[in-house]
Order: sequence, then structure tokens, then C-alpha cells
Amino acid sequence: MCRRLHDDHTSIHIFARCHAIHPQVDVTCAADGKTTVFVCNDWLRSDVAGVYPSVELLAGRAVPLAVRYRLHVCTAEIKGAGTTSNVFVELHGAGGKLGPVQLDAPGAFDRGKSDTFELEGYDLGQLAKMVVVADGQGLRPLWNLDHIL
Repeated sequence: MCRRLHDDHTSIHIFARCHAIHPQVDVTCAADGKTTVFVCNDWLRSDVAGVYPSVELLAGRAVPLAVRYRLHVCTAEIKGAGTTSNVFVELHGAGGKLGPVQLDAPGAFDRGKSDTFELEGYDLGQLAKMVVVADGQGLRPLWNLDHIL
């Protein structure tokens, strides 16, 4: 079984080629001659500067349909709880991972405030984990996150 893909082209070039011709990548393992199909019927994109766009593909499975995830991010009401940091989230579920995605809106993450964000991605199935990162930048780098619904 072929476990690793090596190609002389960049990942972006491989994706652009497969998207322009067929919405899949066929990988043939030189050792055993078996071909594995990876379906990829979407654009690669990243909402985070400096992070290369990527998608995780499972052998022989079509990419699930896009769904929307609504997050209500609640900052605590204590003094100094708000932040000017850049905030990113990753959602992890049985069907894969979404993110990191930057949560950005004017006046977001102020003390005692609830901010709503909608993320679009693939159906991750039952959500199991969320990773929240505040990059510590800006005039108010600390943040007291109360909860996310």
C-alpha cells in the first residue's frame, strides 16, 4: 500500500491540474502498481495569512458537502477581559478538521460582549474538539474567554 505521495510539483500545482481536468488525484504506487483515488472537488483556500491552503483527502471518498457552523464567542465581564489580539479557531470532528480560521469583526472580543461568527466548511460530523488561539498582538494582548456556544 502506498502511504506517501511524492511529486516533483508543488501541492498547489497538483491541485490546480486535477481541478482543471478532473476533480480527483490518482496516485499509482511504484512498488505494487496499485492506484488510489483521492477525490478533491473544491478550491484550496486559507483565511490565515502565512498559512498555506490545504485540504485533507481520504482515499476513495468524495469531499462532503459544505455546511455552516455558527459560533457565539463570549468574552468575560471582568475588568481587562477584552482583547485586540487576532483570534483563530480550529474545529475538529469525526470527519476531519476546519481551520485555522481567523475570527474578525469590528469591535469583536470586547469585555462582556458576545460575538457571532459563521464559518463555512465541510461536514465534520460529531464535533469533538475546538482549538482557540489568540496571538497576543495589539494594545490589549490578553483575553479572558468566557465560553463559546
